[in-house]
Amino acid sequence: MTGYQYWLPDVRTIGLDFPFDAHSQRDGSGVVADSLDGALVAWVCPCPDDDPLVAFPSIVFYPLVLLGVFWIFTPPLTTVPGLIEIGRRWREAAPGYAVWLTILTVLFYLIYFYQGARFVAGPATVLAVYSGVAIARWIERLAATGLRREAPAPSDAPPPAVLAER
Repeated sequence: MTGYQYWLPDVRTIGLDFPFDAHSQRDGSGVVADSLDGALVAWVCPCPDDDPLVAFPSIVFYPLVLLGVFWIFTPPLTTVPGLIEIGRRWREAAPGYAVWLTILTVLFYLIYFYQGARFVAGPATVLAVYSGVAIARWIERLAATGLRREAPAPSDAPPPAVLAER
């Protein structure tokens, strides 16, 4: 048993209606300490009391947090390269772990009675790491492509045997 049975005996903690209910239990302080104090989403979300927790049901809120829209864990859209990276390599062990961690975390907290950005801190961090991996791979590929373009083509350079005869 948990403390919820003693302190909140009438609270239902799991329910299939919670993902779509924008009025289930929320942290009363809204999105806590986002880097821009809500200025970034103020023009995107005309939220009541500037609180996206009140405006969004869980099924919308958690993906927005993972995308960095509220700038809680990462700057906006910083995790998109990470999502692309794990989407391309999800059958490997580490990216597969990231995929399942993200999916299972979001699915569990969709049906949980309480909504909080902190619940997706783990997946948000893993996606940020994979974004760094993806960007490093893209830079590496671009550098390799650039080096191949600058190197002389094999037909332009005389073969080593010809050079030895000269």
